[in-house]
Amino acid sequence: MGPVHSGRCYPASPGRPADAHGFVIPSAAAEAKRPVRSEKHDRFSCYNGPMDSLPLAKSDPVPAAATARFFRVLGDPTRLRILELLLAGPRTVSELTAAAGAPRARVSNHLACLRWCGFAQAERRGRQVMYRAADPRLAGLLAAARPLIVDRADHLASCQRIGPDWI
Repeated sequence: MGPVHSGRCYPASPGRPADAHGFVIPSAAAEAKRPVRSEKHDRFSCYNGPMDSLPLAKSDPVPAAATARFFRVLGDPTRLRILELLLAGPRTVSELTAAAGAPRARVSNHLACLRWCGFAQAERRGRQVMYRAADPRLAGLLAAARPLIVDRADHLASCQRIGPDWI
């Protein structure tokens, strides 16, 4: 685990020291220049503050970077749609292409990502390859997220930090 600091996290870049999770460790000089942060702001810092009591605390055996990557797999609308279709039952690439309304190459690329990350599995049946969700618990995760999404849909749609093309 990286050192405890109250600075912001930035992705590592050449020439800047990084912690075990690939985030830049701010220098002492940079930390000294930062304004004093209130408790409200400290709860959003990377390694300390009131968020330490949450499941993603620094003592959590699953690094925050792995958790972020897990949710990043779900961050693409086409990939999420494909996963939802696979949770409903096994499908071929042709069926997924028609249901997702995306080009075959894009569907194949997303399936490769889902397979690599352990979200989907493939099984050859003669000349066809059937894809299915690798873990049915993903349906529960998506179902639990729905009420949160509904409560924030308008706000999420107007967010410019994650890009306008996610809708």
